[in-house]
Amino acid sequence: MEKIGYYIYKERKMEACIDAKLYKTIGMCTFIKMEYLVANALVELYENKKIDKISLASIQNYGIKVEKVLNKSGTQAILLYSSQYTKEFLQDYSDYFTFENNYIKIKSGVTIDDIRNHILSYVSVDILLALLDENSLKAINVA
Repeated sequence: MEKIGYYIYKERKMEACIDAKLYKTIGMCTFIKMEYLVANALVELYENKKIDKISLASIQNYGIKVEKVLNKSGTQAILLYSSQYTKEFLQDYSDYFTFENNYIKIKSGVTIDDIRNHILSYVSVDILLALLDENSLKAINVA
């Protein structure tokens, strides 16, 4: 194959066709987004320990664990975590969460069912299983 043809083939092969609803690529990678990490972490913390906030450092550690669990199970996963993703998350989900002193907190009046129905109901099964994996939950001191 010619060099130019090879690079075009390689680029196309690596392109991700993202399912806009599940944020899962077809045949390539699964993207782990902030909303899934924060929502599930806070649901687990609240239900198990009545804690309604989580630090950004804990979210990052949780995301790393979830990524490792997915990769170990054969699903190529990429953690989408940065200050930009955090800002976008806080803007997009300001009806559910507030940000104070490096902690993301469940907003007053928001229920766990609200978070489940409006955020976690869109999580693909493979991500959900990784979010609930015992090794992942250890990162947020729930397991």
